[in-house]
Formats: sequence, C-alpha cells, structure tokens
Amino acid sequence: MGGTRSQWAPILSGVPQGSVLGPVLFICYINDMPDTVSSLMLMYADDAKVARKVSTTSDCDNIQTDLDSLQNWSKNWQMTFNSKKRKVMHLGHRNGHAQYTMKDNGVAVSLEVISEEKDLGVWIDDKLKFTKHIGHAVAKGNQILGLIKRSFIYKDSEVIKRLFIDHVGPHLEYANVVFHPRFKKDAEQIERVQRRATKLVPRLCDMSYENRLKAMNLPSLVYHRYRGDMTEVYKYLHGSYSLPEVRSVSRRLPGCLPALHSVEPPAAGCLQAACWQSRR
Repeated sequence: MGGTRSQWAPILSGVPQGSVLGPVLFICYINDMPDTVSSLMLMYADDAKVARKVSTTSDCDNIQTDLDSLQNWSKNWQMTFNSKKRKVMHLGHRNGHAQYTMKDNGVAVSLEVISEEKDLGVWIDDKLKFTKHIGHAVAKGNQILGLIKRSFIYKDSEVIKRLFIDHVGPHLEYANVVFHPRFKKDAEQIERVQRRATKLVPRLCDMSYENRLKAMNLPSLVYHRYRGDMTEVYKYLHGSYSLPEVRSVSRRLPGCLPALHSVEPPAAGCLQAACWQSRR
C-alpha cells in the first residue's frame, strides 16, 4: 500500500476468509476432533465445548485428560486454540469446582472460571436462571419499541402488531425453549414488553391487557413459550432429534395449555398431558 509492503508473518493454518469453500474446508479440518475425547463434545463453526457429569475425582481427571488430548490434537494439526477464550463453567450445587489447565506457549495455565457466558446468542449462567439473558432481551425489545413509538405517527392495531411480530418478538422469543423463565418476575418482565406494545394503539390503551390482546388477535408470550415447549416435546417423542428414546414420559391430566390470551402459566404436569393429547 502506497509503495510499502508489510512484513511477512508465519501462518500455521486457516482458511480463506469470506470464501464459499472456506467454511467447508474448516469443517473437514476439525471433523475428527470429537474422536480425541471421551466426554461429550459440542461444536458449532469454530466454537467447541466439552462437557461431562462430575461425580468423583476420576471424572475430573478424565476431563483434564480430554483437555490434554485436545491440546495434542491442535499441536499435530497446527490449529491452536485461542488462549483468551478457553474458559470453564461449573454447574450444580455439589460441583467440586476442580481446577483445569491447558498449555499456553508450552506453559500450563489454569482455565478462567466464569459464572456466565454468551453461547450462540444466549447468556448462560452457572445457576441456569437465565436472568441476564432475559434482561438483555427485554432491554433490546424496549429499545426497538421506543424507536417505533418515535418513528410512526399512524398507529393502528394492524401496524403495531406487524411491527411487534417482525422486529420485537424475535428478540423476546429467540431460544425460548432454552431459557424458559422459572421465576414469575422474569416471566412478567418479558410480558411487560408486549404489554407496552399493545398500549401504543390509542383506541386500545384504556382496555385491560387481556382485552387488548384479543382486540389485536395476539397470543400472550406465556402461551407462545408453552406452545413452543409442547412442539419440542412432540418432536422429541416422534424421533425428529437423534437422541435416545424416552420411555418414561408422564401422560396424565387433561391438556391445559394456557388460554390464548392468558398471562398465567398452566398447572404442573399439563405440558406432558397436552403433548400426549396432540400426539393422539
């Protein structure tokens, strides 16, 4: 550039950035990596996770052995791991919080212990409460609602409904089968975004939230989440996923999916029963 050339730098491995063939080649390069470990290994693009149930000290030793095997694999194939992204999260009340190490420039370094991490767009914490993820989703939804409120003068039910479904709903419902709120305060926090959206319609703002939903023909977000759970269970029972077959799923009580416009969750046990009814 400008008659000047940069210095040469050694490149161990990689693929051309922005190419069509590059991602395919990368998958070919890392395809054998799970064969080097005995633990569960999940990979997506250039992100890899190793997980194992830890009950005894030998389980901790097995995880460390797997990490050492991955280190040897990366050395043999000249595809080094990013030292700043090697982290460990301990799950469970009885977890012993063992220390694990990986080598960085030939020196064994303890992996950073974290309490929360963003993985494929979902904030996961070591308590599996997903409160931070819900907070991020709600903040993004409210931000977009504020933009809609300032940008549109004509706000009838159809306009607001379409804008909410297209631009706000995806942030609130992305991966909701994973982060389904366990606490009432989190569920109410999410529902409050849609409550605010329905109030943007001038002729409906004096109605109750349930009546506004009926007038706009919108389901509550509680209904959406439980319906999504039922859909996933149905797929699971019918072999849509390559997972071991479930033989002990409770099938009792009449189906009680929450009413379309209800903001209250169904009673315990109803999810399995409703799924069984749909399966019949």
